[in-house]
Amino acid sequence: MKNLFNYISKEKLLKKIREAIEEDVKKGDITSTLLFGENEKGEFYLLSKDKGILCGREVFNYVFKEIDKNIRIRWRKDEGDEVKKNEIVAEIKGRVLSILKAERTALNFISHLSGVATITRKMVDKGKGIIIKDTRKTIPLLRELQKYAVYVGGGKNHRMSLSEGYMIKDNHKRLKGLKNILELIKKKKLEKKVILEIENLSEFKLALNYGIKYIILDNMDIKEIKKAVMVAGGCVFLEVSGKVNLKNIEKISKTGIDAVSCGFLTHSVKALDFSIEAKGKVYG
Repeated sequence: MKNLFNYISKEKLLKKIREAIEEDVKKGDITSTLLFGENEKGEFYLLSKDKGILCGREVFNYVFKEIDKNIRIRWRKDEGDEVKKNEIVAEIKGRVLSILKAERTALNFISHLSGVATITRKMVDKGKGIIIKDTRKTIPLLRELQKYAVYVGGGKNHRMSLSEGYMIKDNHKRLKGLKNILELIKKKKLEKKVILEIENLSEFKLALNYGIKYIILDNMDIKEIKKAVMVAGGCVFLEVSGKVNLKNIEKISKTGIDAVSCGFLTHSVKALDFSIEAKGKVYG
């Protein structure tokens, strides 16, 4: 079950939504207020203008509820469903002023989250069975929502924060030295898993000697990746990171690694294009 609230509390979500509405609406929608009466109602539909994966229905709903609890939304697609270009995804009914006030904020959320889910699904499909993971390269303050969208697209999540596991990266190694770090880890009884990012086969062999079970091969070429897989012999979890994309994911997936991690899933994704279109004249 795709449950948004496994990622973010309702209270935290509403706080983000209120801040987003305040950013857009501030003192009101002066154009719509000029043109429409307080009690005029209308019917609208949410139209997908791209092909992709729908993500963010719950967020979309809560934006409208925050503006006007009497707005009614009827969805034609479930979370995680594929939507086609020029397909009606939902129908919206209620006060015109309320719907127009909520329109842009609701679209911004659902377009971005659906974009994340869509690119993740493409990577999952091309990855031929390997695990597609996100990173912490997320838009500030949108991490929970973006990682939820990766999940909806069929991907898996890396750490939500720095406290969720030990991950030894390049700066740690430069400052402390890899062997010193491995000696320290060996002496400690750590309850959380240790992930080690390595940059060459020499570091890889050293990590294996110290019994590290989760290794990330960072910016290594296909030849080096294949050699690492052979040396590991299936005894460790191997992940590839750095410059992984839709063009090379199939080739990487054939090397025998377990997973890839991709920052672009969240930090530079193209939004899926949606629009809210009025259906007929106002009434009421």
